[in-house]
Amino acid sequence: MTRYITLFLIILLTISATAQDIYSYTDSLRKTVTQVADTDKVTNLNLISRAYRNNHPDSALIYAKNALEKCNTINNNILIAKTLVSVGIANELTAQYDSALFYLNKAINVTSDKKILAATYNSIGIIYEKMGDYEKAIQAYLKSLPLTEELKYFSWTAMCNNNIGVLYKKMGEYDQAITFYQKSKKIYELANDKEGLSYIFINISGIEYHRKNYKAAISYSLDAVKLCKETNNNSLLTKAYNNLVEAYMEIGELEMAKLYLDKTAPLFEYISNDYEKASFLLRISEWYSKMNNNTKAMNYANSGLEISLKIKSKEQIGEFYYNIAEIAASSGNFKSAYAAIEKYMIIKDSLLNENMQNQIAEMQTKYETEQTQKENELLIKDQKLQQEALEKQRIIIISFILGFAIILIFTIIILRQFRAKKKANKLLRIQNEEIRQKNEEISAQRDEIEAQRDEISAQRDLVADQKDQIELIHNDLKDSIIYAERIQKAVLPSEENLSKFMPNHFVVFKPKDIVSGDFYWAAQLNEWNIIAVADCTGHGVPGAFMSMLGISFLNEIIRKKEVAKTSQVLNMLRKDIVQSLKQKGTSGEQKDGMDISLIAINKEKKFCQFSGANNPLYVVRENHDLLKVNNADLSPVEKNNNAFLFEIKGDKMPIAIYLNMKEFAENRIELYEGDKLYLFSDGFADQFGGPKGKKFKYKSFKNLLLSTHSKTLAEQKTVLEASLEKWMNTNGKRYEQIDDITVMGIEF
Repeated sequence: MTRYITLFLIILLTISATAQDIYSYTDSLRKTVTQVADTDKVTNLNLISRAYRNNHPDSALIYAKNALEKCNTINNNILIAKTLVSVGIANELTAQYDSALFYLNKAINVTSDKKILAATYNSIGIIYEKMGDYEKAIQAYLKSLPLTEELKYFSWTAMCNNNIGVLYKKMGEYDQAITFYQKSKKIYELANDKEGLSYIFINISGIEYHRKNYKAAISYSLDAVKLCKETNNNSLLTKAYNNLVEAYMEIGELEMAKLYLDKTAPLFEYISNDYEKASFLLRISEWYSKMNNNTKAMNYANSGLEISLKIKSKEQIGEFYYNIAEIAASSGNFKSAYAAIEKYMIIKDSLLNENMQNQIAEMQTKYETEQTQKENELLIKDQKLQQEALEKQRIIIISFILGFAIILIFTIIILRQFRAKKKANKLLRIQNEEIRQKNEEISAQRDEIEAQRDEISAQRDLVADQKDQIELIHNDLKDSIIYAERIQKAVLPSEENLSKFMPNHFVVFKPKDIVSGDFYWAAQLNEWNIIAVADCTGHGVPGAFMSMLGISFLNEIIRKKEVAKTSQVLNMLRKDIVQSLKQKGTSGEQKDGMDISLIAINKEKKFCQFSGANNPLYVVRENHDLLKVNNADLSPVEKNNNAFLFEIKGDKMPIAIYLNMKEFAENRIELYEGDKLYLFSDGFADQFGGPKGKKFKYKSFKNLLLSTHSKTLAEQKTVLEASLEKWMNTNGKRYEQIDDITVMGIEF
């Protein structure tokens, strides 16, 4: 354990030193941005974004978007395409895969440069692979592959072949995977690329492991180790050691597995890929599990699971849940084992559904081949029957000619048959004796089978008892969550209290699970009516805990401390959340928190204050196309006849620890009688449905609000709920609710 603590300290020091180098480099680039031409500004901003990718992907995205804004003033399609690719990669690093695909596809439409296209298709393949859509990933790689061959970028060609091989391996198509690995191997051998060869040996080792050829897997891994040491590539060396640990544990040689675990530990700082870090932690957990040290096994499993969830690797998440279930069951913690195995089965089913299509295609091809073979066999058999018929006719003719000879031969045959019968009777007696002996053996086997059947029956009864116990635990948990729902409803403002100071309002509140990560809150302080709608990290029980924390802090800040300024409220709320969750902003720390819209309405002076954390405020006004915000006119973002919708955006930061934290802004909005204000979470716009199974999106949400502007708020609520239900039930298909949904409307 001391060894691993020391290792993590080394990693932190390394990251600190690297961060200083990056800061020095990017600082020099930032100084030149304001001093050069627009094309050079775009180039420098792209370089800054690239420098921030590994350690600060959020900052990388900010600089890439700044570069894209500068592209409006230049006429250089190649540079614009490179910038779009930079924005796409930054979105991919921040796990915004849909946005990443949008910008990368836009780059493809901007340029015909084959080098950019080859790199872009490869990036698209990587994103689809991370999303678990292997079919689209292969399609993207197969578009990149011919371009690399045409450009004679042989290292890119080898990389593409390897990526395709990795996908086929994940899909269980090992022969196809080997085919593409061999193509990469030939290129690396011609180029004498030892590093590339070591990577291929590692991948082939993985194939042999899944084929249960463990000796071959060990052999390829040892070849990879030799090449990694020659090239001094510690990152690949960790992969080779990881394969050796896995293979040796499978054949029961735990001491050899421990040997290579110990060799991997000092190299941990060279593992830049979160997937490989998680794999290393999984191997350690499995080793401790086999050594019956369940406490350490569970600690490493939970650490690895956290990384796998962050990178959204379905296959690896499933492996961790299965490992956790085994450890929990071994420790007698059947409740945790049941929860883990349920999650494992969900992931396993999703992976099997993807593989099933390929299996059906294989079965169809096999079926057609067998049908062709059967038709050929029938044709051959028919020809054979015809030949036999001709032969019989010839025999009959000869039989008539040789009739007398046959009678003589028949007499001889009768005599021989008599002798043969005598001999057969003797043989029959011998066979009867053998049959008797075999019957005795069968009787003994039957008794053994019956004993095994009784044992299986006893095991089945044991499994049934365990199932009943798990179901009892599950019901207890469900009862606890239902009780938590009653508590959560009790702390939310009642309809009666809301109506006292907001006569005209509505609330659409639809939790995804029994309890919700969304919440709404309201209070009256002197001349101010203060209302909030918040979306906490996660949903279900984790989100509900965060919502209770948020409600408690708002009561403390506004009701007890009597703070009415919305910006000050959010600043104090963020401080309380960060302190209570002990957030320090360290790398890899869980970023729990919430997004929130907060308004304070002054009825007498006809204005309101608004502050937001990632969430906006919508205002719908009739007959006036301007809204006075901070003494400046704001134009509408959408309109419908004489109704106009204005969007006042919140700050782009959450109520939590954040890289670029600053004070929250406060917006002063002048209001007319009849203005309608809307606060909401992202659940409505993000809900999947409709004829194409896509998100509802914010534009449709805005148009829906505008289309109901002339209705009462009670009627608006009915329309919103009906529209959502219709969106989720299309063409006979019911789409699952993916997030908590909250919308609050207020008429001034």
